[in-house]
Amino acid sequence: MASWNHYYLVRIEFLGFRYHGWQKQEKLPSVQGMVDKTLLFLLDHSNFKTLGCGRTDAKVSADDFAFELFINEELSPKQLLFNLNANLPADIRAKSVMVTDGEFRRSSYWAHFVERIDGLEVREASFKFHDDHGHEVDFTAPFVAAPVRRTQSVSGGEFDFLNSVTSATPKITMPSPATMHFYRLGNSIAEGVYSNEETYYEDLAKVYAEEIADLAAAGC
Repeated sequence: MASWNHYYLVRIEFLGFRYHGWQKQEKLPSVQGMVDKTLLFLLDHSNFKTLGCGRTDAKVSADDFAFELFINEELSPKQLLFNLNANLPADIRAKSVMVTDGEFRRSSYWAHFVERIDGLEVREASFKFHDDHGHEVDFTAPFVAAPVRRTQSVSGGEFDFLNSVTSATPKITMPSPATMHFYRLGNSIAEGVYSNEETYYEDLAKVYAEEIADLAAAGC
């Protein structure tokens, strides 16, 4: 398994009329294939990886698509953005390049939120998933067991670490607010904790507003 030292989130837009979607496919043109070909030319080596979430439908366009670039050398986001747009074909344009830690130090993309926000616990989700062998897999989800309150930073530690090892402005990602209640459908809030859902939404919005404000103040 490859080990990477640097992670960059690249946002692009593209016209997909001559491509078979994002994902690379054997003997078929794709957006990922063109991006990788361009990066190979720019970097002059193949020791990198791109990862995006996209289908293989032909002629699909996007005005805001994101992929992650895994690489072992530090790059200048500003220079990479310029070089991509100077060498990509006219039907693909890079919109931004940001530094990220890849989120690989999290146990899951939302677990740190549950660990640091008062009132949240982990329970069994209402959904089950299937692995690549077709086996059914249980899934866990956040559960609102008490009024939701932010008494400490959620992602401040991640930002401080990343900010200490890069000269670029780091990007921090947070799970969407809906993650806190979606996976248990109508059974995501303990009985009696809130008189109505609107009050819960107000508390959750306050948590996100406080966290975003603190991250912005820190330079994120």
